[in-house]
Amino acid sequence: MKIVSSDLKKGDLKLKIDDPEDLWYLSQVLDKGDLVTGKTTRKIKLSDSDSKTAVAKKTVTVKIQLEKQDFQPDLPSLRLLGLVKSEIEDIPKDSHQSIAVEIGSMISINKKWLNYQVKRLKDASELKKSDVLIVILDRSEANFALLKSHGYDYLSEIEGEVENKRVKQKLDKNFYLDVIEKMENYVDRYKIKTVILASPSFWKEDFLKELESKNVELANKIRLASCNTTGRAAIEEVLSRTEVKQVLKQDRIILETDLVDRLLMNISRETLSSYGFKHVEEAANAGAISTLLVTDKFLLEYKEKDEFERIENLMKLVEASHGEVNIISTEHDAGKKLQGLSGIGAILRYELK
Repeated sequence: MKIVSSDLKKGDLKLKIDDPEDLWYLSQVLDKGDLVTGKTTRKIKLSDSDSKTAVAKKTVTVKIQLEKQDFQPDLPSLRLLGLVKSEIEDIPKDSHQSIAVEIGSMISINKKWLNYQVKRLKDASELKKSDVLIVILDRSEANFALLKSHGYDYLSEIEGEVENKRVKQKLDKNFYLDVIEKMENYVDRYKIKTVILASPSFWKEDFLKELESKNVELANKIRLASCNTTGRAAIEEVLSRTEVKQVLKQDRIILETDLVDRLLMNISRETLSSYGFKHVEEAANAGAISTLLVTDKFLLEYKEKDEFERIENLMKLVEASHGEVNIISTEHDAGKKLQGLSGIGAILRYELK
């Protein structure tokens, strides 16, 4: 994402969407009532010489007052729907109109910005594309995932079997070679700089020896980690490992996981914590919140119920008392844990009576 221009005193911000993750970030900061300007395609009725009605597509720039949004990560696309607020020929004012925001789109937003929203967009503008591949390996299966700022994309899995050296057997394929080929493809496609390789037992060391004999350059990108499980579940386990956090300390998912872990630890110790909207709101009114954690799903639920103003007021209270607001993605395990805990929690400065 590129911030093209900004005048926050007037509430104006102009953005260029460069990456699929930008759409997710944008969906988290847009609220009902915001004024959004962007390009859209309209069907215009025409008349030909035979008096038959024809239709032509015309691209126009339109300003809408946002009513709702629909984020489709698989496309990827963010569809914004609202009432037209600009004077445009063939488009009646206050009629319903949508704007499809995609890669390469340029949009302008006018709204009352909260500090956390501006920070989130600045984070997105400074965000580097993920260059970390996660590989989970055991004797007969390998799983591949690409780390993202707000979670990870599960790429694929392959099955095979490593030859049992103690038992003579013939295998149709060398499983390790299949894994190496898959890794090479992903490293080339996503410009991977670091590969986190994890496994139970000794499989990762055994595989690394094979890799070093086949592709030294790729072997040099490897960082080893341990896990007790396999498959998709192991990805979450690996991301919580200390050695992996050291490698990935700049990535958003690690920051969010650390924040949720701190909250859960405080809750387990029955100290400096609050969760559930009612209790968190009480802590915010007392100016006791140091760090507020809210899941993206929690925000979406309140937006859909037209009760977002309550959450917005709470976040304003936190910021007014110099607390920090963090939106936690539910695309990773830590976010799911927080969602299961009501979707909102806070780390406190001091205990409330």
